[in-house]
Amino acid sequence: MLSRPAMRLPRPRMGQFQMPAPVGGLNLRDSIAQMPGTDALVLNNWVPQDSYLELRGGHASHATGVGSTVRGFLLWAAPNGTQRLFAASQTALYNVSSAGAVGAAVRSGMSNLNINGINFTTSGGSYLVSVNGVDPMLVYNGSSFSEPSITGYPSNDFIYVHSHKSRLWFAAIASTKAYYLEPSAIAGPAAEFEVGNQFTKGGYLVGIGTISRDGGQASSDDLLAFISSRGEGVVYEGDDPASAATWNRLGIYSASPPIQRRFLVTIGGDLSILTETGIISGRQLMMGDRIAAERTAITDKINRGLKAAFASYGSNAGWQLTYYARASLLMINIPTSSSTASQYVMNTRTGAWSTFSGLNGTSWAYLNEDPYFGNSLGTVYRADYGKQDLGSAITTEMKPAFQRLNGGGLFRMTKIRPNFTAGNTISPGIKVDVDYRDSTPAIPTDQFPAYASATGSIYGSGAWGTNLWAASLAGNPFANWIDASAIGNAAAIHMVTSTDGFNVILNAIDVQFEKAQGLAL
Repeated sequence: MLSRPAMRLPRPRMGQFQMPAPVGGLNLRDSIAQMPGTDALVLNNWVPQDSYLELRGGHASHATGVGSTVRGFLLWAAPNGTQRLFAASQTALYNVSSAGAVGAAVRSGMSNLNINGINFTTSGGSYLVSVNGVDPMLVYNGSSFSEPSITGYPSNDFIYVHSHKSRLWFAAIASTKAYYLEPSAIAGPAAEFEVGNQFTKGGYLVGIGTISRDGGQASSDDLLAFISSRGEGVVYEGDDPASAATWNRLGIYSASPPIQRRFLVTIGGDLSILTETGIISGRQLMMGDRIAAERTAITDKINRGLKAAFASYGSNAGWQLTYYARASLLMINIPTSSSTASQYVMNTRTGAWSTFSGLNGTSWAYLNEDPYFGNSLGTVYRADYGKQDLGSAITTEMKPAFQRLNGGGLFRMTKIRPNFTAGNTISPGIKVDVDYRDSTPAIPTDQFPAYASATGSIYGSGAWGTNLWAASLAGNPFANWIDASAIGNAAAIHMVTSTDGFNVILNAIDVQFEKAQGLAL
């Protein structure tokens, strides 16, 4: 009897693919099937750097006892490097320059909801000039606050202050007029300059800013922009608005309405304007129309999310555009309630966006170039400080764009290996999403929470050959294979981490898979 030879099954054809860290940042614009592989569908509490993701900094309590919601900050910065930070509650100002409980209010009986200020140096000294639309204008000289005498218009109606070419300019509450003082003056007559007759869409003046055509400041190329509540900008060049020979209107430009009062930030000589449809560049707005400016806006990739946030939370107090120069981060604070907030954050060197959560700021400021924020309970926190949130772990979430691992053909994923550089071991919670589906890593089946406190002894305190040295801040490589099972034509790795007290960098994610050809999957 003849025997039939045993049938040989084809050996699996294996493949390996390295998914880059999504350094292109959050992308809420492109189709889920057409998104670049370096972008992300979810990217929370990570900062996209040039070639890796880095865990955001933590925060710790700095000053307590402001008494109520921190409505704003004022910073006085002297030429000798001395700085003082003042936090504004609803009714008072407190010196929060030093850590610990604040003392008595340095100014009481106020209404500080919309307070803002600017530093202004003259031959007489270095001053902090502040207004809030209710109380008289305040000037701080390094030792005390005073109310300078302003004639021609009541200074308690000033809601916005700006310095341009050695002259203070003001916007008044619900007014179409701007007001300005004499050069290098912090008191005296306030002259009137009407801009409302150029606001073709109506509204009133809400902000004043400087746009530099050459990237510098206080140069002859600096332009003055008046921004209306309807999003129009009237731009002038010149030094003296009373002189027809030196004062010239360059144009009227239209954008979407700005969001609340803290919507202007100057970066590299350009004026960034936070509007209901994204952040518009003053230079780009002057070069084209509104649609072109929105299309080239730095928020282009996140505009959909920003519009949704404004639709849900636009009436909440606390919207703010701010720039953290030391870390090259531009941040939009979004008040999701009276006591909670989230942030959209952009690396200004790369243009990549992410989101932050767990930093419930009602207002933000910078002292000695470090970021601080206040909350609804009257506490001021230092941000980007350590790698813990109030002594607890920082949680991240990431989902890069979908990748076609087998050239669009069917595959079965078998293993995943995140490539970390960290100060301790990382045990991420991971789900594999295939074919453009969405899921969330489960608790606790995906090893979540996944953290371990930094272990080991401080150098010089342990016994040689017995104790372990703590992992360095720079960290060590961690790349462990994790079993995975997923079948599809495209895949995305949905990953969460929770780390306590050490830095984490994600460099890439390796995946192994079996190709469908010749396999009965």
